[in-house]
Formats: sequence, C-alpha cells, structure tokens
Amino acid sequence: MTLESDITECKALIASVKSDRVKKVLTAELVTMEREDKLIKQKEEEQKASKAATKTEPTKGKKIEFKGYSWEQTNKNIKIRATYPKGFESIQDCTHVFVGDEDNIVVKFPCNAGEATLRIELTEKPVKHNELTIRYKKGYLLLTVPKKYEGNWQDLKRKNLEGPKSTSAEEDPSKSLMTMMQNLYNDGDDEMKATIGKAMYDSRNKSPDQMM
Repeated sequence: MTLESDITECKALIASVKSDRVKKVLTAELVTMEREDKLIKQKEEEQKASKAATKTEPTKGKKIEFKGYSWEQTNKNIKIRATYPKGFESIQDCTHVFVGDEDNIVVKFPCNAGEATLRIELTEKPVKHNELTIRYKKGYLLLTVPKKYEGNWQDLKRKNLEGPKSTSAEEDPSKSLMTMMQNLYNDGDDEMKATIGKAMYDSRNKSPDQMM
C-alpha cells in the first residue's frame, strides 16, 4: 500500500467510527501522514526543478547547507541563529528566497560563490513561513519565524520523524496505521473493540468512489 492509499483509508475510518476517542486518535494519525505526504511531494518537486535547471543552465559555484544553528522561542515566534557556512561569510550581500511552507523552514541564498540553503524540515508545529524575517549579524544570521498558533513548543522539529518513511517492503507505510489500530483494539474495552472492528470492516468493504 502507498502512503496515499493509507490516507484514503484513514479518512474512511474516521468517517465511519462513532467513538470520539477513536476518531481523535485517527485524526492525529491522519495529520501525521498528510504532513509526511506533503514533504515527499515537495522533495519530488524540488528534485524535478533541480534536474530541469541542470539541463538548461550550467551550475555556477557550489551548493552547501547550513549545518550549525540554535533556536529559542517566545510565545509568538521561533528565533533561529544560524552560523554562516564556510565561504559564505558575506551572505548578507546575497539575495534570499523563501521556498518552505507551514511545516518546513527553507531559505535559499544564491550568491556568486554558489548557493547556501538553510533547511529545517517538519517543525514541531506549523509556522507562518511567508512572514519570516532575517537579520544579518557578524558570523551568523538570525531568523524570526512567527508561529501559526501561539504557545510553547517542546522542540524545534517533530520527534521520531526525520524525513519521509521508506516505502520498501521492510518499512511499509501502512504498518503505522495498522499497528495503531491493533493497539487500540488490544487495549480497548468491549465497546472500543466493537467500534474499531466495525469501522475497519466498513472501510474495507466500501467502493473506491465511496472512500473519496
């Protein structure tokens, strides 16, 4: 099964369950899968764009990623202090382009020396990436990124997810959904087991048109 088919099945399960508790757990899993799917598609688009650029224009200079950064927060903003990559100490003279989204902070700095990219993928919570601001300091730059929702974060990046899961046989993306459903079933009372069993039966027996 593909990640997209898991998302479709999860939506069908949510639509069929009556228990608010089960629906809440399934909805949280759906959000996780949709964010992961978005990241996979974004990377695919970046790879296509990179290949197209390689065919039409010769590469100028080197491409490098920011490695060292630290972060802090206020109730409204995330602040990221990123050390300039070697060879890009005059990065304030470059242009910058925001190419991220509410789940990913990605800023590219094309320069005569090449292109430096600051990439922080899958933030713990959504951000207002289009309102990001940059201040250039001696030896580092300071990014201020507004949070989409005010509040405290436990970490800058989501835990237990460093990138898209493999779709190989060893790491089938359907395992996460099925494992979660099995755990809910095993730990639930008789009413919970009946609810989950009926929801899974209904979702398996719906036609593709009904599941959309």
